Amino acid sequence: MILASAILSLAPQALPIGGGSIELEYKTYRKWDIVLPAEQFARVSGGFSSVSCSGESFGAELDGTALVVDTDGDGTPDVRVAGKKDDATGERSAMVTLTGTGTDGKPFQYAARLVDSGKGWHFAASGAQVGKIGETKVRLIDQNNDGRYDGFGQDAMTIGRSKFATFLSRAVNVGGVLYQIDVAPDGSRIDFEPYTGEVGVLDLASGLETDGKLLSAVVRSADRQFSFDLASFKKGIRVPAQTYSLHSGKLGLGKSVAYVKPGRLGEIDVTGGERTSLAWGGPVKAEFRYARNGGQVVIRPDDVTYFGKAGEEYRVWDPVGKSPEFTIKELKAGTELAKAMFPGSS
Repeated sequence: MILASAILSLAPQALPIGGGSIELEYKTYRKWDIVLPAEQFARVSGGFSSVSCSGESFGAELDGTALVVDTDGDGTPDVRVAGKKDDATGERSAMVTLTGTGTDGKPFQYAARLVDSGKGWHFAASGAQVGKIGETKVRLIDQNNDGRYDGFGQDAMTIGRSKFATFLSRAVNVGGVLYQIDVAPDGSRIDFEPYTGEVGVLDLASGLETDGKLLSAVVRSADRQFSFDLASFKKGIRVPAQTYSLHSGKLGLGKSVAYVKPGRLGEIDVTGGERTSLAWGGPVKAEFRYARNGGQVVIRPDDVTYFGKAGEEYRVWDPVGKSPEFTIKELKAGTELAKAMFPGSS
């Protein structure tokens, strides 16, 4: 259920500057822990021609099952990547860092995660352009692997200390202040100034019924220009007055996790000057397919879909040793016929 009411004050924290430009520096993450909203791996097809927007070319070729890479763009392969094999999945993984000087004369660096799951080598970013607006850290990630960082609605960003990224958004909320931003194609600079459009408050945290912790709740506007993670804002935050939809989320309870997708949840309209909140979460209902095996009813975990109060869908539910209990009843009389739990659960 989506609720709207008169806007409640969310006093912004004053920042030392009202607008301006910040320079960003490239940082490599050897242990990648940023959770991207729409992570993509691109095929390494003869090299990494797409990763630079200023003219560098980094060739790659196969040597058996290994990948030989020209990491400095001089035309000569210099690093052989065999990858570390995961015994459970058989997938091999590695990382390379590409460096050089672009046709614009600027130094270039791009770290790439490499994976081969048996269908050839693929890559995704393993670094980010990093800077601060005021005292708040901002990271830009080339999510679509085209070497540019200005793909609003396609690339990704994090605000503050969160490891959960949103889509690159034309407006960001920093300390309660809403800014509109522009990004240099190479990710070296962000220009920002106070947002001047209509603003409402969007609140997803206070109306969530759950025993777990909301780790992320990424929304994106219908035109894909604005994106926010509402998880850590218990009373909501100011956002541009737009029509939003829930893109993805994550709930945690101890070691148990659940991933949230839109499912049947409709659009969320944020009106200027009003607060919009969402009543969602429990009780969760399960819908499932089943098969009869003689006198038994067989339910597989993969055939069960869970929906929350507002129609949101919970996927890849990992209850760590616990299973939902299924009660099977005769439809007309309501007589309980059997109870069932997934094997191996307690």
